[in-house]
Formats: sequence, structure tokens, C-alpha cells
Amino acid sequence: FVAHSLAGAAIWWGLVSISIQLALYLQNGRGLDPTQAAIVLTPWPLLGFFTVPRVGSVVARLGHRTTLVGGLVGCIACTTALVALDPATPLAAIAAIELPLGVAMSFVLVTSAAGAVAEFQQRHSINVDSSLGKETIDAMNVPASYRLGEIAANMERYRWLPRTFGTRYIFVNVPAFKLEAFDSGQKVLEMKVIVGQEYQDKATPVFADSMETVVFRPYWNVPPSIAEKEIFPKGGAYMARENMETFNDHGRTGVRQRPGPKNALGFVKFLFPNDFNIYLHDTPNHELFNKDVRAFSHGCIRVEKPDELAQWVLGWPADKVEQAMHDGPNDRGVRLPRKIPVYITYFTTYINDGQLYFGNDLYNRDDKLVPAVMSGAMPSKAVVDAVQALRRIANA
Repeated sequence: FVAHSLAGAAIWWGLVSISIQLALYLQNGRGLDPTQAAIVLTPWPLLGFFTVPRVGSVVARLGHRTTLVGGLVGCIACTTALVALDPATPLAAIAAIELPLGVAMSFVLVTSAAGAVAEFQQRHSINVDSSLGKETIDAMNVPASYRLGEIAANMERYRWLPRTFGTRYIFVNVPAFKLEAFDSGQKVLEMKVIVGQEYQDKATPVFADSMETVVFRPYWNVPPSIAEKEIFPKGGAYMARENMETFNDHGRTGVRQRPGPKNALGFVKFLFPNDFNIYLHDTPNHELFNKDVRAFSHGCIRVEKPDELAQWVLGWPADKVEQAMHDGPNDRGVRLPRKIPVYITYFTTYINDGQLYFGNDLYNRDDKLVPAVMSGAMPSKAVVDAVQALRRIANA
């Protein structure tokens, strides 16, 4: 912070000095004597120190280049204004004009730059902080040819899907951290999701199956691997605090968490039996949905609006779902009137509100697919020439 502040002060001091000297020279061919220079220019280092990095916290993040350009634009605006002044204008009046114009112009530039960085981050699944950090800079430096390869790779992934998804279905895109529900071709529900972490044993797999059951106020039967690594080492006091208990799990000691507000599955889970033991569920940690990159789970998928999803899949009114979640019996399973297909997908490029987005390649699955399809996505000169020849024939 201090380094950015000192840099801002130095840059502003130099640029403002040039600005005032140039303005006065263009007015009447004179410069400032030492006393006048001290009176006019001494406040500017302090101005740079207190305003440049603090116009928004983003200034210190965006760095020296933005500070430099901001100061330069501000000084150009100030010089333009000063040239129009009467040559007899007091130096105090000159400084009074420099201050608001310079700060205002820099504020506009810096906030515009910050907004552009934030939009880029949002479109590339990077934590939005308006900061030119390593991840953001690396994303900006990805060649256009590779981006084209990413688009081709995801078109290939779409080719792997069924030609029709069914009348009613649920579509989860892991890199987009989003669940959508469709009915008769129309999107009827959309929500954020939390997916598996970027570890091999926690990554959310890609597959499709059919939802059959909703379980209200479920127990969480802790998988043996998680119990061994994360529960038993913490001891009985931790288990009591987290409302956990041991039970006989087919001859071995298992751990489960009782239903309630601390339960890791929240108040409802959605089952679609599969070989991966993956399901959708509520969560007690709803604050995590405020994160831009949401890979925190052990593989299962936490949903932002479990009550609305339960209403849709069961056809129940809101009050009935609310009662089952908070006041009903524990571990109550309810069969769906009709099975609903669930597609867990992995698309690192996708369209959202008519805009192309590049998702976070959480599990590095593009590393092999993109190079395999990139050559097909980049037409050779012979192909381009053939297409142009065909167009000429068609237009003849």
C-alpha cells in the first residue's frame, strides 16, 4: 500500500508540475519562480498520497499503470481548463481548478478500469475483486486460438449428450456452479450450486440418472473415508458438538449426523441412485453461495434453493414443503410422482443471457480435450480458400 501511495504521489507531482508550467507558458510565455512553485506544488505529494490510492480501494490493486494514466488524463483536462484562464488568474485559483478536475477525471478512469476488470473476471469464472492478480492476468493472456479450442471442445461435449433430455429435467453445469430445471422446453427454475473440490477424490463426476426420492430432515451417514480422515481424529467432544453419533453399520462402527440445523445435508436431499453416490442436498452454510467460485464439497452438490426445488419435483405447495423440512418427521422419504432425469455436466464454455462465458476448468479436463479438437476448430488455408471459392460460385 505504501509503495503504491508513494508512486501515486510522485507521478501526480511530476505530471501536475508539467501541467501548470505548460498552462502558464501557453498563456503568457512565463514559468513559475521557486517561491511560486513551492506554494503551488507542495500540496500535490500529499494529494497523491491520500487520493490516488484511495479513490477506490481498487486503485492500489490495479497498480502503477492505472495511477499513471489516471494522473495523466486528469492533468490534460486541467491544462485545457487553465489555458482558457485570464493570464492574471492568481496561482491559488489555478490550484483550486487543478484539484477537483484532476481527482474527478482520475476517479472516472479508475472506476471504469475496475469495472472492466470485474466484468472480465465474471465472464471467466474468476473471483470478482477488480484486481489484476495472477489468475486474471493469466486469463487475459490466453491466446484466442486456445479459446477457440475451448469452444470446440465444449461443442464436442454437447455431442456426447442425448439428443433429447425429456419433458422435465434438471441440468447442472459444474464449472458454471449452476442448476437449471426445465419443463416443456422452458426454464422454470435456476439456482447456484456448490460442487466438489478440485481433488481427485472429491471432484463431482459427470453422469446422468433419474431422480426418484426426496428425503426430508435426513440423517447424514458419513462415508467411511471421511469419518476416518476428518471425524474420528477430532474425538468425541467434536462429535457431540456437531450432533453426531455412532451406529452399527453392517457390523462396523459408522458415524452419522442427526437431523437438525447443523446437519451437513441441511433439511432435505434429492436422490437419483447412481454408482458415484452423488445427490443434491440443502446445506447449513448458505453464506458460501455468495462466493464466485464455489468448489467446497466432497463431491455431492449443494443447492441454493432446496425448498423451491422440492416444490417443483414433488408438485407440492410451499407451505407443505416448509412443514416437512422444519416440523415433519426425521428421515422421511417421499417418492416423486414421476422420475425426473438429472444431467450432471461439465461445460467450460457456455451461454448465459446471450453472452459467452468461460467457466473455471476445476478439474483440468480441458487439458487433453482442447488440443485434440483445436486443429479441427482452426481451418487451414486450403479450407478457407475452398469456402471462398464456393461462395463465389454461389453468388455468380
